Amino acid sequence: MKKLVMWAAGPAVAMALTGCGGSSFRTYDVDVSLDPALVAARGGSVAAEVDLIGVPEAQAAQWRAYSLGSYFGGDDPMRAGAARHPIVFKPGAAQKQTLSRTDPVWNQWKQQGATSLVVMSQWPGGSAREVLPLDAAAWQDRRIGIVVQKSGLAVEGRAPDKSKP
Repeated sequence: MKKLVMWAAGPAVAMALTGCGGSSFRTYDVDVSLDPALVAARGGSVAAEVDLIGVPEAQAAQWRAYSLGSYFGGDDPMRAGAARHPIVFKPGAAQKQTLSRTDPVWNQWKQQGATSLVVMSQWPGGSAREVLPLDAAAWQDRRIGIVVQKSGLAVEGRAPDKSKP
């Protein structure tokens, strides 16, 4: 009887250990860039801030609803307490930066149970946020592209929606 129970439980245990059947954590190269049209509209000079934050599912709704004005308004407790990877664009500097999938911050996010990547951003004349899944099924490959545009954030690399014909 013990062998039968262990045999029947084997696939369920294997799925739990490998993350199959549910949301799984995966690391990505996250390329963040400034849209050339935004840079041109600002006379070739743009300063922008983009924070990348790995969060567990239980915190995703809070991040979706949190005020961007408060977050970037100075000494914000939510920002101060976040395990974040800041990306800062300065006038005249590179217009593309990458968070490598081998960066140690991914280990910290994994230990915290992250299932989503929150992108909080601001630039002169705008601010935006995205909450992106870290599940491998959501992306075409190991790259997520984020483009800061005048109108908001554009996200590149999503997997095609298989529910649409």
